[in-house]
Amino acid sequence: MCKPECYFCGTKSDSVETAIESCWLPSFYDGENEVAEPVCKACTADHLHRDNDGEFVRNTIGTELVRLSPDAREHIRQAYYAIADNLKPLADSLEMADLERGGKGGPLINEHLLVCEMLAAFEKLTVGRFL
Repeated sequence: MCKPECYFCGTKSDSVETAIESCWLPSFYDGENEVAEPVCKACTADHLHRDNDGEFVRNTIGTELVRLSPDAREHIRQAYYAIADNLKPLADSLEMADLERGGKGGPLINEHLLVCEMLAAFEKLTVGRFL
C-alpha cells in the first residue's frame, strides 16, 4: 500500500484516499515546473499560494514578504539598505587603504577580496526587488 508523503514536511498519510479526504494536493508548481509530489493541507497554507490561473505555486520571497507585518517588512527593508548602501564603499575603502600601504597585498587587500565576494553574493538576493 502506497503511503503518500508530504513534499515539504514529510508527514505521511495512511493512504491516497485519506490524503484526498484531508485536502492534500497531488502536485504544485515551482516556477514553471510542475512538482508531482503531494502536499499536506498545513504545508499548502505555509508554502503555496494560488496564482492568477488558480494553480497552486510555491511561495517566492515576494509572496512571503506580503504575509509579514508592516513592521517586519520595514525592519528587513532597513537592514537590506544598510548593507546595500555600505558594502561597496567598504570594498573601495579597503582597496584604497591597501594602495596607501604600497599595494603589495596583505590583510587589507585580503579583506577587500572577501567584501567583494560578499558583494557578489548580495547581488544574488532577490529580496531587494520587493522592498
